[in-house]
Amino acid sequence: MELRRRPGTGPGVTARRATGRRGVTPRGGCEAATVLQRVQYGAQQGRRTRQPGPRQDVTVRGLDLWGTSLRTGKDSTGVLVEDLNARYVSEYSTLPMPADDELAIEPGEGHIVVSRILDSGVQLLGTGNPLRDSEIGYSAGTGVLVRGSGNTVTNTYIHDIGWMGSYTPGIEINGSDHTVTHNTVRRTGRGSIDVSWQLNRVPFHNNEIAYNDLSEAMRTSRDGSPFYVCCNLDATGTSVDHNIVHDDDGQVGYYIDNSSGNFLQAGRRGERPFLHPGGRLRARHRPLSADHPHRTRRHRMGCERDPSLRGRAGRRRDAPGRTGHRRPGHHPGRCRHRAAGLR
Repeated sequence: MELRRRPGTGPGVTARRATGRRGVTPRGGCEAATVLQRVQYGAQQGRRTRQPGPRQDVTVRGLDLWGTSLRTGKDSTGVLVEDLNARYVSEYSTLPMPADDELAIEPGEGHIVVSRILDSGVQLLGTGNPLRDSEIGYSAGTGVLVRGSGNTVTNTYIHDIGWMGSYTPGIEINGSDHTVTHNTVRRTGRGSIDVSWQLNRVPFHNNEIAYNDLSEAMRTSRDGSPFYVCCNLDATGTSVDHNIVHDDDGQVGYYIDNSSGNFLQAGRRGERPFLHPGGRLRARHRPLSADHPHRTRRHRMGCERDPSLRGRAGRRRDAPGRTGHRRPGHHPGRCRHRAAGLR
């Protein structure tokens, strides 16, 4: 099944018998919620009835959203979202207390800081659902929420997120076996990437968080960092490697808070980590080389880093005092956006 964009053709559900695929062709002004509902309850091939149920092997490609968002179902599998351009995905002016059943420990007034993490932003729920090659911007809350298991966020530009001041980050990772790689997260009220185990106490194992560019974080808070984890989280099997943190307003680049630990960390560049009492990191040495599969993908996309622009400690030689690694206008993970003239 494929949800595709074809401006000016009018909304409708079209069955392609030759390929077995179904598509939705939204007209300008058609609300995304209506379009996605048609996919969620799309007619089964050869039957006129519409029945709700788990969605499998759906492609959502080239969708433009303004003032609304996208969420995959809790039972969905293999839903590919690519070339998504979403602006103003969440807007609100209050921070209600999270529901009691969302918290891992007894509710208290301090939990206001995790308000809206699980109900804002573009949301990947279910299993094995990738989001890639997209741009998501302007959310009062979370940019991208990753829940369930085995979901992927890659090669996506996420910016201008979390201005209400709670823990809502550019990317919230919740669950196990997720992959978050080659993304650029820029301008966030608090963290760029966040893990809040105290929300619902789900296991956090075997996740890969690598080759992300995290910048201009911590604009509304000082208690945190661009990469932030809390609390009592066992990250066994989770790798945090070859991420770059720079140009933020926090005190540290990586913050492992309140007895969290068992992360495998390697190839960290930028600002130093901070371990709250009980926090634990395990160093792992993995060479940064062009034959690494992720680096190979980046080179293939034309996003390779230019070593001539870097001096000691990853600083650009042409911009003393800055920890940025990028050429002007260069955002790894969104080459096509740069080529289109977007900044």
